[in-house]
Amino acid sequence: MNIVPTPDTGFVSTAGSSTTATPCVARLNGLVGARVLCANVTTDGPAGRSTGSASVDDTTVAIATIPTVRLGAVQSTSTTTCAGSSGTTTIAYLKVGSTVVIAQPTSIAPNTQVNVGVVKLVLNEQIPFSTPGDGLTVNAVHVAVNVLGVVTANVVVASSESDIGNCP
Repeated sequence: MNIVPTPDTGFVSTAGSSTTATPCVARLNGLVGARVLCANVTTDGPAGRSTGSASVDDTTVAIATIPTVRLGAVQSTSTTTCAGSSGTTTIAYLKVGSTVVIAQPTSIAPNTQVNVGVVKLVLNEQIPFSTPGDGLTVNAVHVAVNVLGVVTANVVVASSESDIGNCP
């Protein structure tokens, strides 16, 4: 199963200032369920800055034979200027199976790794890139599962990206 980014602002390219926001998606159903998924890209041409953000109110990753992952109110933000990139992630609640990992809204340090049994989580996963411009992808939560090669899951929740080109 492959779920395309939902919603997706698409590629935004402008030398000026703009805001591109998609209508929030009310609900996503299936093995990955989510409510109120939103995405936004803001550019500030004169300041040379782009900011991408993504948020999800509630998410459940429920795949047979692995612990259910439940998330409440997740948000990621990625900001890029000619001087560099930075990213943030806030998670209000995270539970894997019966283990509560995060019980209250928390700002997460970049690339925080949490393992709960066969479930590997990377929180505030930050991935720099340089093509086509310099930028940063911030995945609020990256869930990866591989049980003896039998069951594999790879789910990213609230991914945001920012980049900038034509820097001196």
